[in-house]
Amino acid sequence: MIVFQVFNSIILPIAIIVAIGSVLKLWKKTPSDGISQTVLYIFSPALVFTGIGSSSMPLGKISEIVFFTLLLTIIMFVISRIISLILKLDDATKSAFILCVIFMNSGNLGLSLVLLTFGQQALDQSLVFFSTQAMLNSTIGIYIASRGTQGITESLKAVAKQPLLYAAILGFVVNALGITPIEPLQQSTKMLAEATIPCMLIVLGFQLSNQIRINNLGTILIAVFLRLVVCTLVSIPLLQMFGFSDISRNAILIQASTPPAVVITILTNEFNSRPDFAANTVVIGTLLGLPTLTGLLAILSN
Repeated sequence: MIVFQVFNSIILPIAIIVAIGSVLKLWKKTPSDGISQTVLYIFSPALVFTGIGSSSMPLGKISEIVFFTLLLTIIMFVISRIISLILKLDDATKSAFILCVIFMNSGNLGLSLVLLTFGQQALDQSLVFFSTQAMLNSTIGIYIASRGTQGITESLKAVAKQPLLYAAILGFVVNALGITPIEPLQQSTKMLAEATIPCMLIVLGFQLSNQIRINNLGTILIAVFLRLVVCTLVSIPLLQMFGFSDISRNAILIQASTPPAVVITILTNEFNSRPDFAANTVVIGTLLGLPTLTGLLAILSN
């Protein structure tokens, strides 16, 4: 019964929005590049800036979540890097493989799941986790994606062009100094931030509607296993080590257990670093992640 309740009240509402995106893409043949770039360059920076800048959490707690996210990312990077070397992947596939393992869907799926499961009180912690991931996406993620096809200099230039990084830094500055943005700016960024999660889910729907031509299925399943299972198992002792409260631990664990991030498909497409592999991994990971997340939510809710 608890599994059905979790699916009906948490997973299904998210799945409906994703399905709407898929239907729109199939019905109107809507190009995905426009909305993908809008999410990457406008909506996501607004959400990150608003989430960090308006957070009421103590700086010490924010720092703990940031350090946890960094440590988890480093551990998963090392694991995925070793596995990619064992599999003898080419540079472009290696970049896509690592991105699919280290970056989870902590935004559109993670934030939605936390909000529907634990309410607004857990959302602040989740926004810090997501914002830190977003900063890593816009720095390390872009560097890894571009390194699959470009040199170090071009990769660093690509990192410097991403607004997510500056939005996160600006959010931390505003929060630390207690600055209140002027009313028009505050309202406009808030409106953009509120539109981010639905737009991310629509992008996910667009991606799921694409015709899948599966190559390297074994490698894809390994990446999905690392993302859904290994990362969850790594997160549990790490969360205990940091001593988070029950609600913080559960909220962050949900985010850490989500499928590969949709933004990976945007990054790999932007830098031509095996976007087909990334897209297939995101799609398969999302489909396999729904039952695993349902089970995890049922355990945590109970």
